[in-house]
Amino acid sequence: MGLSEKMQNKIYDDLNTQYEQVGFFQDQVVIVDDEKKIWDTAIESLDGNLLGQIEIVNRAIDDVKDAYDARQSGVGSCKSDLFWLAYNYDSTEDEYDLVCAKINGNGYTNLMTQLGADFPSANLVGVGSTFFHYILPSSNGIGGIGVLTTSPTNATTGAEQGTTDSFEHNADTFRFGFEPKNYYGLKYYSEQYALDIGDTFITSFIGTMSLGSNQLVVMNPVGTTGEDPDMGSNILRIGQIVTCEEPGVLVTTTKIAGITTGFADLSQIPTNGITTTSSPVSIITLTTASGAGVSAFDSVSFRVLDDADTGAVGAVGVVTSNGAVYKPNTENGKDDPYVAVPSSSDQGGSGALFNVGIASAGADSPNTIEYVAVDVVGQGGLGYSPGDTVKILGDELGATTPADDIEFTVQTLVQGRFQYQIRMGDNMDLWVNPFVPQTVGIMQTADIGIGVSIALDNSGRPKGAQGWNPDLNGQEIPMDPTDYTHLTLVEPPNVGADKSFWRVGFQTAPARSKPGGVPPIKAHEGETLGSQAISAIENHLATLSACDASLDNTINDAKSRLTTVETSFTDHTGNNKLMVDATNGLRSERNEICKRIWGLRQSIGQANDRITSLEGVKSFIDKPKVLKVIDND
Repeated sequence: MGLSEKMQNKIYDDLNTQYEQVGFFQDQVVIVDDEKKIWDTAIESLDGNLLGQIEIVNRAIDDVKDAYDARQSGVGSCKSDLFWLAYNYDSTEDEYDLVCAKINGNGYTNLMTQLGADFPSANLVGVGSTFFHYILPSSNGIGGIGVLTTSPTNATTGAEQGTTDSFEHNADTFRFGFEPKNYYGLKYYSEQYALDIGDTFITSFIGTMSLGSNQLVVMNPVGTTGEDPDMGSNILRIGQIVTCEEPGVLVTTTKIAGITTGFADLSQIPTNGITTTSSPVSIITLTTASGAGVSAFDSVSFRVLDDADTGAVGAVGVVTSNGAVYKPNTENGKDDPYVAVPSSSDQGGSGALFNVGIASAGADSPNTIEYVAVDVVGQGGLGYSPGDTVKILGDELGATTPADDIEFTVQTLVQGRFQYQIRMGDNMDLWVNPFVPQTVGIMQTADIGIGVSIALDNSGRPKGAQGWNPDLNGQEIPMDPTDYTHLTLVEPPNVGADKSFWRVGFQTAPARSKPGGVPPIKAHEGETLGSQAISAIENHLATLSACDASLDNTINDAKSRLTTVETSFTDHTGNNKLMVDATNGLRSERNEICKRIWGLRQSIGQANDRITSLEGVKSFIDKPKVLKVIDND
């Protein structure tokens, strides 16, 4: 037996051993995952009980909101949610322009930006405005109706401004016209290792998109969710699916087509603690444009998923080529196909190698592509989807690049040895961290049982699940790749069950005019008045008729029911804490099982890395020219 044959047999034996290990680990994943089901069932029962109680309280909160809204609906509404916002001050005439605005519980940053765009020469509005002037529509304990006063644009700017000689602002000052009420919820903390083996969830974040744009801005600094700006993100990848919790934003299946880094002002975002005005952020290019725009103050959460329908290439579609320009592989003195030819994909797939046959024309003459198939050693790669376009460079096939590059689509996938695996590789820095990102969010009925732990929340913090890197908590990290002296403080996501904003409204409404003998002509949202003296503002405020007693009775009855159900829930604080502690205790046991599953999936990845390496060596050992040199023939 020659040396080359011994080497071939050694490689075959090692390959067989690795394939057996992959099969064993895959079976173990299924077995251990089945052990987890009893814990899942018990946890879901406890979570469901808690969510049921919380839903009763939150529905009662919404009933009060609906009762308040009823006072402002219809022609005979007795309360208004509109006010005059004052801008473009003329100090010579002591006059302002006015715009009719609607109260907004999320803040007025977007409105100030829009007014700055609509009236570029006006003062007191525009990008960067942190407070605004408005005409007080009711006393609210501040002063008489028609008084000019100020408000911060949102909770963050209000908390930063505090008390000065000119005003007294706090996080709730801008919510004039509202009575906020905190919702209840179960806050969850989810980590990668605890996801089900069929769960493709990667991370969540608050994002912004403009109507008709395919650019999604991640409103978290680069790096705070675990991606390394030096190495390139090991969390966000081309080909992953992106979904949005807000209906109408992403109306079709949408994937990541590209990832770049830009800068955004995160200092006024209520869902994080960033105070710098320019932070590096990830900008994701999507495959489809948005059907609706969302701003950061909407606190809309986007989810990133690995495509469950991705895998190794099985069969390929019709090949597009440049005709009879390709030369066969004559390395062995005859017209052979090309083997283990590398490729690239227009989506997230990578690593597939192919065999390419060239129709024989004799005498080293160029000819057409005869066939393309996945390399015989099984190198179908990872992350491909049916319909992805794959390219092979022409200079790999005895022709030129790019004129003679060939392309074809992926028709089918195979699972085989890659099923359940966690990608590993030689670079440990790019291994998937089982604990990062940690996603913090509020549990919904659709995801009962989620998380490595939960907590009861009544903080009123904004909704919207977000991912972050808890290992960096409290650290000041250089996130800006252009300025490493620019440090960003990493803090936990400011996530809660949100607030309900009861529209108490005002007894006055903005009026276009008040002609004598007829009812005032009310202004509509967005209507403007130019050059108005505040001393004469009474001419543009209409006093509404008193509300019917039945409307107020409905509000009071709804509040009374809320008090009853909320008291019942909070009086059982001990029981609620017991239920939360119990479900977290069960979660701790389930977490240990999940860690075992994660380890098995890593073992599959490592075995597959070894198989890939051995198959690469095999592709060389099988070449006649190499065999002859090894055997000294």
